[in-house]
Amino acid sequence: MTGCASSRDVVPLRRRALGSGSLAREAQVTYLDRVLSVGILVALVVAPVFGWWWADALAACGIGIYAGWAAISRWRQGAPHVTP
Repeated sequence: MTGCASSRDVVPLRRRALGSGSLAREAQVTYLDRVLSVGILVALVVAPVFGWWWADALAACGIGIYAGWAAISRWRQGAPHVTP
């Protein structure tokens, strides 16, 4: 948990200070990792408590959609002359 908290706080600060594109991508990946972890934990609690067996699948679909959107937006930033 300490490693997660430190990377959460430090990576965006470094990105702002240096203006680095690679650090911006790393911050986005770190954010996606946190969202994935929280989604799984929420689904693991919600499924047995409320009987929502589909909560895990819903969390996975939402995270997949966000990951796809992030990948396409970064691809467009990296190669503005190429369209998907």
